[in-house]
Amino acid sequence: MNSSSISLCLIARNEAEHIGRCLSSARDYVEEMIVVDTGSTDATIEIAQAMGAKVFLEPWQDDFSFARNKSLEKARGNWILVLDCDEELEEASATELINITTASAYEAYHLQIVNRIGSTLEICSPTVRLFRNKEQYRFTGRIHEQILPSLYKAGGTNCVGTSSLKIIHYGYDPSKTHIHAKIQRNLQILENYPAKDRDGFFWYNKGSEYLRLGQIEEALSSFEQSLQLTSSLQQGYVPFLIKKLTAARMALGRYADALSHLTDYLKVFKGYRDLRYLEGMCHYHCGRYSQAYEIFESYLASSDSLQYPSETPFHGTSPAVFLDNVKKQRAFNSNLDITICIIGHDAVNEIGRCLQSIHELGEQVIYVDMGSLDETPERAKQFGATVLQVSRTTPIVDARKKALVQAKGKWILMVNTNETLCAEDRKKISQLVATSDADGYIFKIESMLPGNPSIPRRTRKGMCRLFRNSETVADKLISADVTLYQCNDREYDSAVRVFERCIQEKAEPKDAELYFYYVYALLQKATYLLAIQIARQGILLFPDYTDLYYFEAYAQLSLGNYQEAEVSIRRCLQLGDAPWSRYVVLAGTGRYAAELLLGVLYAEKGDDSKAIDIFIKTLDQPDISSQSVEQIVRIAERQSIPLKQYLEEYHLTSTYRLLICAKTLATLGLFEKSLTVLSTALGNWSQDRDELPLHLLQSVMEELLRQFHQQVCEALSESSPLRFFEM
Repeated sequence: MNSSSISLCLIARNEAEHIGRCLSSARDYVEEMIVVDTGSTDATIEIAQAMGAKVFLEPWQDDFSFARNKSLEKARGNWILVLDCDEELEEASATELINITTASAYEAYHLQIVNRIGSTLEICSPTVRLFRNKEQYRFTGRIHEQILPSLYKAGGTNCVGTSSLKIIHYGYDPSKTHIHAKIQRNLQILENYPAKDRDGFFWYNKGSEYLRLGQIEEALSSFEQSLQLTSSLQQGYVPFLIKKLTAARMALGRYADALSHLTDYLKVFKGYRDLRYLEGMCHYHCGRYSQAYEIFESYLASSDSLQYPSETPFHGTSPAVFLDNVKKQRAFNSNLDITICIIGHDAVNEIGRCLQSIHELGEQVIYVDMGSLDETPERAKQFGATVLQVSRTTPIVDARKKALVQAKGKWILMVNTNETLCAEDRKKISQLVATSDADGYIFKIESMLPGNPSIPRRTRKGMCRLFRNSETVADKLISADVTLYQCNDREYDSAVRVFERCIQEKAEPKDAELYFYYVYALLQKATYLLAIQIARQGILLFPDYTDLYYFEAYAQLSLGNYQEAEVSIRRCLQLGDAPWSRYVVLAGTGRYAAELLLGVLYAEKGDDSKAIDIFIKTLDQPDISSQSVEQIVRIAERQSIPLKQYLEEYHLTSTYRLLICAKTLATLGLFEKSLTVLSTALGNWSQDRDELPLHLLQSVMEELLRQFHQQVCEALSESSPLRFFEM
């Protein structure tokens, strides 16, 4: 054989589906093809022999290196090219293969293994697959075997070059491989490793299998053990280890740990783009969008190094898409001097979302934890907050003081753990602090109350949340069009308890919020007479509080007192919405919500014409649109108006409104009509491609099934066992 002769070496077992493609991709460029078969029961051997391969039989020893080295022993070429059966040599790389084996000063080459996963994701990994045929170059490791240690031992760390030659790997493509079986096989081999062989590479491999199974905690533990036992960062698996270790930490929300670790390794592995991308993703998930944007820009301006693994696109999307998204999330002014202060406890499921929404506004974020019994302090730390601890019995005023003492910014932004800011409001805040001479700002706090959806539940109230960091009293407070969104209203339950305590102690509450929450709670319990009584007490103290009139109107209507209800509704419309800077308010109680209630009143009185006019008028109000549609359908069905006619006449033909119609018809037991409307809604969606409200579609299907089930049960005898199956 000539000096550049190449032996292709494979090991195989039951690879009839793949081996032909593999051998075909390389046979025109190699002198011989060696296949060591470890026990095939399919046509693997016959296919390999038919394609001109030399096949040798070796019993399987649960040791990939043993089988690999057997194939090397049979090779006669001056160079060894190693492929797996589920791989193929890229056709465009053939010239490169000939060039590097003809004139080379290196003993081996890293080739680019392109792992294709699905139709869009590619992971490129540099791996030594081409090396000179010498006895001292042998594989080690029972699984995910390596040739690199023997190369370094014999020729030093500079004996291996890097080539752009590509090998396409399908082994982790779920459409072509039984991945789960492969993982279980690998784990079984690893479990049989003797303790003396459990080195850094062993733990790296074990972590990789756990990562594929989605067992992130186990994967992270294995990767950390691997890093501890890895003596040299020049070992071939180390770049993969660092990347997977970082990804595991990020998957568990341990962003601070991941960033600390990345800072060190980015200095070691210069040009490793995927680590840079992960760094950007950490800042992105923590809400530091300006930092993430700079990193992603740098990432896009660079190119992949053949030395390190790379993913394109990364995590199922492209960096350019992320960059555009991050750009939209950035604050108007990145040079803000704001300290963000958060007080809370036992908010492990909220604190990350809160910090992600506000971190862009300030480098200093202080979280004062009031004796959490869960992992809230650690989670806050991982999202970049400085954590201070106080006891659960510490007065909230003292907890705030502890945060303010540490605050360094010119402005203070106070936020609760269950609150978030949207991108638009972040930009508004950045503009406020850059241009205003006010001492502080009152923001809208918006949340959703629990309970009956027939009563408006979206509340707003005003609170001073942004103010100058000064020991003097803030005199100039301005209401700003900025909204903090609460994922739940914690004031509700506590206010009800306080009001009930006042009743027990025969003390008259003086706080408007107490009246609001207590009357709302009474309406949820259908305690209408008491609700009217308490609402009227509150109105005497707060005569401009529209929401108390609205509550009274709702209670009167529920009792059938139409005249009294109409008087209260007219008063709501006269007053308009109560000012959110002074009161807790429901959305639209002085406008569209009151109008809707008036429409319900007319419908109950049988004045369908007036009712329909009001419901059509309120269709475009997002808070009550579904209720307006429902009321229209009920009236139309009561009047026996043809389905097609009222859908068109009353403007109910959008996908969203049709789904509400379908649900209402199902509630009325009109299944055929409901299915007709549902079909029309889905047909509209398929044509227009508007965003389909999946939660509403699910609700329609559940209502159809529930009503159908109820009717079936009513037709069954009392003793039928089917009556006991509940939906």
